[in-house]
Amino acid sequence: MTKSGQVERSFKDNSHPLFSLLKLRDVNAGGAQVRACLPYQESFTDGADKGLAKGWSVITLDTLLGMAVYGRLQETRPIATIDLAVDYLEPAGKGADLICEANCHDIKDNIAFVSGCISDARDGYQITKVAAKFIIKNPLRPQGERGSSQYIPQPWELPQAELCPGFNVPFARWLNPERYTFNGNAVFALEFNDSHIGDPYARTVHGGILTSLMETAAVGTLAINKNAKELADPLSLKVQ
Repeated sequence: MTKSGQVERSFKDNSHPLFSLLKLRDVNAGGAQVRACLPYQESFTDGADKGLAKGWSVITLDTLLGMAVYGRLQETRPIATIDLAVDYLEPAGKGADLICEANCHDIKDNIAFVSGCISDARDGYQITKVAAKFIIKNPLRPQGERGSSQYIPQPWELPQAELCPGFNVPFARWLNPERYTFNGNAVFALEFNDSHIGDPYARTVHGGILTSLMETAAVGTLAINKNAKELADPLSLKVQ
């Protein structure tokens, strides 16, 4: 079975902690083009208009972009998101199932070029679009072999930061970053767990998780600095 097929299967058998949360239906990952339906889930709403939270849209799209890369690559290689640009075009309608699409246009050297979108299943209107690049790495080392250096986390000794009430939305509660202040600045820390894994074989952190953490930190920092009563609404983001 190709790696694309293995990833597609992980949606169906709930073997992947993050993919199982998405509950994607009708996954079609036959090659470099991928299509799936993201069913409406109350827990995925942004708490405002009851549409899809932006963090979940990024996680879903980044997941399908990776599947498209696997589909074009047709071999087992670890991949990672290195560049991601997202535009939020329209809010997702309340109760709407969503159609998610991704396409790997080309692979040059070790870089894959991909794009994707999310559309309302009822009327076809695009609500989010994305363009990204993935790096294709060398095959994994044999199990048990490690690199020469390992990151050793340091304990946090910072005061907890208070955020505005608008931060208490389902996605932010699920991501649940710890919030601190340091020299007057906001610091957001996310403790690793298995639901943050993207590539289940390389066990790397999902690009959508990293992107969502940075967007959450930006919105949260703005709320803290402005002493805001509600959160700002991002229109676009670019992460490298």
